[in-house]
Amino acid sequence: MYQQTEETDDEIGEISKEFNVFMAHFQNLIKSINKTVEALKTSTSIVSNSVVNTTEDLLNQTTESDMVVTAVTEMGMPANKIARNVHKTKDKRQKKKEKPIKHQ
Repeated sequence: MYQQTEETDDEIGEISKEFNVFMAHFQNLIKSINKTVEALKTSTSIVSNSVVNTTEDLLNQTTESDMVVTAVTEMGMPANKIARNVHKTKDKRQKKKEKPIKHQ
């Protein structure tokens, strides 16, 4: 903090008075800057926490998406097997129909 200079009625006193006014404005400016810095620190902290939370959420979503892809792939495998078996059965029935019946 600044200690004000003594004001007198001569030229030095006038300079001292103006210097005190200047220093008062300067101190207000410093206080304003300090408030802005504190607000910026708070905002930065909030944004930083938000980024961390968003990153965690994205990682969780990626993991869950991978699990869904795996489940869909695994469910698709039996469906493919069933489709192949249906085609094989159809082919076998078709061959039986085409096969001439032997008369005794």
